[in-house]
Amino acid sequence: MAVIFGLLGIFGTLAEGNLFGIVFSLILIGGGALLLKRSGGDRRTDSVPHAAR
Repeated sequence: MAVIFGLLGIFGTLAEGNLFGIVFSLILIGGGALLLKRSGGDRRTDSVPHAAR
């Protein structure tokens, strides 16, 4: 959600040239992307359990 708001905000502030809005939008995009990456979990699909290795 933060990534979407950041993208909308950056397009809105680029037209105005508002530096604070651009920086804030970039922070929202970066934070949202980081949260998405961290919430992904372990997606490895190993057929062999770790204890058997």
